[in-house]
Amino acid sequence: REVAPIFDAVLVDEAQDLPDSFFDIILNFLSEKKRFIYAYDELQNLSDYTMLSASDLFGKNASGLPNVNLTNTENEAHQDIILPICYRNTKWALTLAHSLGFGIYREDGLVQHFDENALWLDIGYEIINGNLSDNSEVTLRRKLSTHPAYFEDLISVDDSIDFVCFDNFDEEIKWIAEQIILNINEDELDADDILIILPDPITAKRKANKIRESLKKKGLNSHLAGVTTSVDEIFIHDSVAIANIYRAKGNEAPMVYVLNCNYCASGSELIRLRNSIFTAITRSRAWLRLTGTGHDMNNLKWSLIN
Repeated sequence: REVAPIFDAVLVDEAQDLPDSFFDIILNFLSEKKRFIYAYDELQNLSDYTMLSASDLFGKNASGLPNVNLTNTENEAHQDIILPICYRNTKWALTLAHSLGFGIYREDGLVQHFDENALWLDIGYEIINGNLSDNSEVTLRRKLSTHPAYFEDLISVDDSIDFVCFDNFDEEIKWIAEQIILNINEDELDADDILIILPDPITAKRKANKIRESLKKKGLNSHLAGVTTSVDEIFIHDSVAIANIYRAKGNEAPMVYVLNCNYCASGSELIRLRNSIFTAITRSRAWLRLTGTGHDMNNLKWSLIN
């Protein structure tokens, strides 16, 4: 039915999470100039990395022509823009996230891969050696232009990422509690600058309770986001946030501890598990600590070293 326009402009964030019918509805409520900006992250999930074209999102008119066409015309403002710089993660964390998410150095081969090889270039990598084609060896690295200079000016790769294996979970959480004390007392971080992520949502609550006990012995407050606090907040002043992987999604912190990484190393539904560790790593804005136990954790670390 005919509807009266009620918006002069609409800005939509996280557009990848919305159905195409939403876009058609908004288009009908826009005034004649159709000022509509939508931003989306095609790689929020490594297994689902395409956004529908504008003609699919906004439908077609009675003549069968697209209601919307996005064009990039020389000397005019572009309508289809890839944002070139990642301000959220260090280049080291993002490269690590892709490496573990895809299983690039995994002994048994890749877990998943882009359907189009050129996507590696679209998301900010450049070719150092070899050919970016099927059945060819290639070496890639992040382009300098894809990250702000202040990351390298203020943080070193050795300080940014730490990968630690333990014999058991008790040793793991004891080390994390000790590190968080150092973060607060020596590194000048606040408790709400720190996020602890548990990749396994089934065991997250039980393990979070043990982590909270360990932190409490050090005099630190903590909370399990959405369980011991409101579902609408993840960070609380003077309290360390603990979250399962689904609750952590969409949130970032300067210092991120990803526990129980061995859970994501092998097993059934391996693509989902690798997507989980990708998501967890990309919650870090500056510093990242990956911890875990056992043979699987050692395999994860060994695959990166080699």
